[in-house]
Amino acid sequence: KAVARGELQKAQESKQMEEDMIGYMDWLIEAEDVDEEGNKRKTQLHNQDLYFFFLSFSFFLSLNHTMRKNCRVAVKTTNFYWLVLLLVFLNTVASASEHYGQPKWLTEMQERANKILLLLFTLEMLMKMYAFGLQIYFMALFNRFDCFVVCGGILELLLVELEVIPPIGIAVLRCIRLLRIFKMTRHWAALSDLVNSLLNSMKAICSLLLLLFLFLIIFALLGMQLFGGKFNFDETQMKRSTFDSFPQALLTCFQILTGEDWNAVMYDGIMAYGGPVFPNMVVCVYFVILFVCGNYILLNVFLAIAVDNLAGGGVCLIRPFVLSSLRVACHSFIHHPYFTNFILVFIILSSISLAAEDPIKSHSFRNIVLGYADYVFTSVFTVEIVLKMTVYGAFLHEGSFCRNAFNLLDLLVVSVSLTSFFLHSSAISVVKILRVLRVLRPLRAINRAKGLKNVVQCVFVAIRTIGNILIVTTLLQFMFACIGVQLFKGRFYSCTDEAKHTPDECKGTFVVYKDGDMDHPMVKERIWENSDFNFDNVPMVTNTEIIYGMTVDANAINRGPIYNYRVEISIFFVIYIIIIAFFMMNIFVGFVIITFREQGEAEFKNCELNKNQRQCVYYALKAQPIKIYIPKNPSQLKFWRIINSSQFEYIMFVLILGNTLTLAVQHYEQSKLFTSIMDILNMIFTVVFTIEMIIKLMALRAHHYFIDPWNSFDALIVVGSVLDIAVSEFSEVMNINDERVRVSITFFRLFRVLRLVKLLSKGEGIRTLLWTFVKSLQALPYVGLLIAMIFFIYAVIGMQTFGKVAIDDNTEINRNCNFQTFFMAVLVLFRCATGEQWQEIMLAALPGRRCDPEADIEPGEEYSCGSNLSYIYFISFFMLCAYLIINLFIAVIMDNFEYLTRDWTVLGTHHLDEFKRVWSDYDPEATGRIKHIDLVTMLRRIQPPLGFGKLCPHRVCCRRLVAMNVPLHHDGTVTFNATLFALVRTSLKIKTEGAIDQQNEELKLIIKKLWKRTKPKLIDEVIPPPRGDEVTCGKFYASFLIQDYFKKFRKRKERERKSKKKDKAQGLRSLQDLAPEMRLAMDLEDEDALDGEMTGDEVFTSEATSANTTPAATPMPPIETLVEQTSVFVEPFLKPANGIEAADHVITEQVTGLSDAEKPGSELAGVSVVSVQPLRSDPLPVQRYVCSASHVTLNVQSVN
Repeated sequence: KAVARGELQKAQESKQMEEDMIGYMDWLIEAEDVDEEGNKRKTQLHNQDLYFFFLSFSFFLSLNHTMRKNCRVAVKTTNFYWLVLLLVFLNTVASASEHYGQPKWLTEMQERANKILLLLFTLEMLMKMYAFGLQIYFMALFNRFDCFVVCGGILELLLVELEVIPPIGIAVLRCIRLLRIFKMTRHWAALSDLVNSLLNSMKAICSLLLLLFLFLIIFALLGMQLFGGKFNFDETQMKRSTFDSFPQALLTCFQILTGEDWNAVMYDGIMAYGGPVFPNMVVCVYFVILFVCGNYILLNVFLAIAVDNLAGGGVCLIRPFVLSSLRVACHSFIHHPYFTNFILVFIILSSISLAAEDPIKSHSFRNIVLGYADYVFTSVFTVEIVLKMTVYGAFLHEGSFCRNAFNLLDLLVVSVSLTSFFLHSSAISVVKILRVLRVLRPLRAINRAKGLKNVVQCVFVAIRTIGNILIVTTLLQFMFACIGVQLFKGRFYSCTDEAKHTPDECKGTFVVYKDGDMDHPMVKERIWENSDFNFDNVPMVTNTEIIYGMTVDANAINRGPIYNYRVEISIFFVIYIIIIAFFMMNIFVGFVIITFREQGEAEFKNCELNKNQRQCVYYALKAQPIKIYIPKNPSQLKFWRIINSSQFEYIMFVLILGNTLTLAVQHYEQSKLFTSIMDILNMIFTVVFTIEMIIKLMALRAHHYFIDPWNSFDALIVVGSVLDIAVSEFSEVMNINDERVRVSITFFRLFRVLRLVKLLSKGEGIRTLLWTFVKSLQALPYVGLLIAMIFFIYAVIGMQTFGKVAIDDNTEINRNCNFQTFFMAVLVLFRCATGEQWQEIMLAALPGRRCDPEADIEPGEEYSCGSNLSYIYFISFFMLCAYLIINLFIAVIMDNFEYLTRDWTVLGTHHLDEFKRVWSDYDPEATGRIKHIDLVTMLRRIQPPLGFGKLCPHRVCCRRLVAMNVPLHHDGTVTFNATLFALVRTSLKIKTEGAIDQQNEELKLIIKKLWKRTKPKLIDEVIPPPRGDEVTCGKFYASFLIQDYFKKFRKRKERERKSKKKDKAQGLRSLQDLAPEMRLAMDLEDEDALDGEMTGDEVFTSEATSANTTPAATPMPPIETLVEQTSVFVEPFLKPANGIEAADHVITEQVTGLSDAEKPGSELAGVSVVSVQPLRSDPLPVQRYVCSASHVTLNVQSVN
């Protein structure tokens, strides 16, 4: 994100610099005008003799500057801009009006319009060059773009007039003029920013395209070596996707990369080596690697680039009515939970009634009953609308009923139903339309589900925000459509007899053999017909962009196709797929993803906690410890230790993996010996898994065994496997050969593979992936519900519109694809959402289709079924699902996979489950408390960023505990939620800076605002209220740190005193002599020695607890004793030798003879010495050390 912000800032600075430079050059031009006038006057004064000679020249200079000034003013006006846009629009109309079979006068008019427009655009360019000068003109990117387009148009005109270029070259040059349409983005700020963002992506896109091209070259060359000349195994069919030449191999690899029928090419590759037998199946590895690496990795980089570049980027006029008792009563009534649930049930029932209607027989008994039910539903909904209008008012004031979009949707649905009731049969077409609009009823549930409402709002916001990218994509699509018309218009005609290639030849009849059977000839009439998908005009091209096979076969106009006649034309489709499918569609998806993220965070835009902090805090508040069953019976405990040992898990992992391999190697037509071996192995694995289940039952007993869902799953598999063996043996004894019985039970064997997931989840990476998968599933229900509602609405519309089309197995509307039932309509829509030949279904639903024989139609209307709404219906559904709704799934998953791009040292919710597992080793009964001295050992078992790690020194562990400052209970225990909350808070630095009491209060307010149902008792537990006498782990471990340092200081002083014999006559040493020794005694760099002492200290020692054994209780002195020790542990460093003088010496040395590390405000291994002051000056001095460690303040007193 920082890099993205940096790139965005650079782009903005570059744009600002360009604007400043243009303004500066304008200023220079103005100054030039003034300067020229001054020079003219000087010339007239000092060169009177040459005045008449230069008079004419000066006149022309003045005229030139005046004209340039006027030109600059003219080209900068709004009228000039709109005039240019008008010319662009006329140019676009001229290009779009070209189509096959157009009259001669239209062709001549298009040619003349092109020349006139080219002349006008040339004049525009020359005017700008004259007004600004060449240097300033070419500084602007759009001016360079205009110059390129105009020069391309001039070159095209010259080559066409001279007739020195083939038609395909003319089409390529004409596409340059279509770029003029992008001139409209110049003064459209939002669209211009988007175009600039896309242009900024070109550097990364070009690098990716180069990598993609090298990737294709490598696999094309490899494919030529593997499959060159081997795809001719079927002599009756010519394969288009082959590896016989390098260009063809490149196209085939590109096809596999896009995923278009890549499996069919793989099947051909397998058949080229002899068929689907074991050695030959190895060749499929080539296709799988090409598809996975290309489609799932390289092409998704386009999406990453898109997201990266796009991420940068009521007064009440009428007084409302006074509240009355009636309105108050109505308000209470409509907001009662019973009423809300009642309306929701009626919405569901009305939706079911719409799906249950018979689309073929309009007057069937079922439809009559449902019609009466519709009266009831409409009456209930009408009463609801009236009550809400009574409460909120109609539309006059702010907050009224009609000022809410979802309320307007409710009103529309009810109005449509009421209108359809009162219309007469004479308006039957209007009635049909209104009955179709009834499908909007399920949308009324949106306003009653908050999560669903948020998703819908996100969709509407996405639709508004994608307007600009939709415009750019439409412009590009229009450009390719115009080019396609120029390249392929009139070239998709063919004869039903493939041997004939012209309209004159395609006459008479010909003989065909059905299914290649020579004994059943059929005579058919030759027909010269156009393809359903063609390039004859721009509207048709929008649905025909990627018919690759027909275009490379296209011959001349009114000529039949020839196989691979123009393979070079495939470059057009490669460019189209890269620009539209790879880049622009991923830009589209990127907009949806970014919008989803922004809308998800819009609710918390004023919250001080970011998303990760909120999730971790919520987890810490709601988490509960895991209870582990530990048997008390010694014999049962042995089995418990066995099933919890790592060796047992490894053995079961190997057995499950072996069982998976035995299931995987079985194949069709395997030998009897192989089948017998597999049956024996299956029996062995079943016995082993049965023994495993028995051991677990003995260790855990039935109650605790079946509490775990995995154990229940294992038991189901074992029972199914045993039944499988029993049924198999019984069938062999009774000679029963019914395979259906066997298959239904052997199905249980397959679920053993899922046990691998349980064992693999022990690994950190797999566990994180599973966590993300579960979190994504939790966030998907509302997205899935929205998709289900869209499918429901479109399915009912399809039933009402296309339900009467006859089923014909020779068309796309057949027994497996039709709209005669709701369930079948949903299946058809699911197929369309995947993109599987949805265009063919769309064409099969057009008007003029044969009606179902049982449909209630008038005589003579047998071929009147279908509707022109087919285009709108299928295109809108595909666009809505494929490019918007389905991408919400991607947005949800990417949102949960965000940790993959985040630094691993940042704590996330996927780390917190480990705390629960380790805590359960110290608290197997799930009491929620452990002894505080076990914290160090436990947290060292948890890896960072949550825990300390096993390599963390004791000193650092104690520092972290001091910073955490977990509340300590009187029995010496800490609670589960308080400890986890403290870990999260310190790791993510949530309110840890500044006055701790103030930060605690602010954090409490945030928690109460975000999670209103959080119990106050829990909040006080994790964030205790300020109390001066409260004992915490921070104070406790801070006291031990101080005690340990001063013990070390005392020992060093004792060693120095014993090693040096000093003469008493020398007297007391000065402070200057003592300071170096004191500094040496307080040296803190000897970490190893300190860690050794701390490790040996009973305070920091706890018995190691294995994950497979019961944690032993760590002995701990009473908490009161430990607290008392904090006030008496500082002993005098020197015993008073003689009375007052020695005692005074002690005071002086200990109070004023401090090293730099001990002075107030300095750091002493994590403990800040705030002040050191004597409390009294009697022979028994009292020292007071006020020590501050993080947010812990500890008062320590020492009395000599």
